[in-house]
Amino acid sequence: KDKDVVIIGGGATLVDCITGANDQKAKNIRILYYKGLEVMPAYNAESKKDMRNAMEEMGIKNPEEFILDFTLAKDINQRPDGTFVITAVKTEYNGEFDEWGGPKFNEIPGSEHEIITDVCMNAVGFNPENPGTLFNVDGFQLNQGGTLKHHPIPSRNKKGAVKGAGYVGTVYLSDEFKDAHNCSAQVYVAGDMGGTDLAVYAMNAGIRTMEVAHDGIRYPERLKQKWGADTDITLTANL
Repeated sequence: KDKDVVIIGGGATLVDCITGANDQKAKNIRILYYKGLEVMPAYNAESKKDMRNAMEEMGIKNPEEFILDFTLAKDINQRPDGTFVITAVKTEYNGEFDEWGGPKFNEIPGSEHEIITDVCMNAVGFNPENPGTLFNVDGFQLNQGGTLKHHPIPSRNKKGAVKGAGYVGTVYLSDEFKDAHNCSAQVYVAGDMGGTDLAVYAMNAGIRTMEVAHDGIRYPERLKQKWGADTDITLTANL
């Protein structure tokens, strides 16, 4: 209440932060988004009207009133009095795309400046680590955006698949260790690494994946028979 709030981000979590700060009677709310309004998911996605609804509730007609687009937060420091100093810089699209198809942006020289605020929230996107490097396993396949490809797991009511939940494959030890330790393990994915974008979806994915994994570990043949998973997908652990 009665505080200046700066939120960094451009997706669904950003909207949660905006509505939460507004409900608690923040004095002023500003948003930093370095990619610009044209590609801001919360503002442009047809399936998500939450951002525009939040602006309407707050009486904001012009997004430039509180969205500082093309502004990147490079550093955040909290001062002894509890306030935050955000070192920001302006950005511009450089005409190129990253490996996932997203636009790339450059910092504009000489545009660095400081933003002072009472509260700073990070509502930034999740960028999963490379699972092959993270777990030292070969054979992981990635979707656009870096999430693990997986066989989807159906919901309990059989009406569609659970978002971000699935069977990835079976991992075996590399030839160097196979003779001494002849074993394998089933690999499942749930949550951000599987493609969820909200915590509540990740929780649901975790619960459902655990149920299928429990069944699959006890009765491996059910992975294909009951769940329709491709059990021929093999991964190699480089231990």
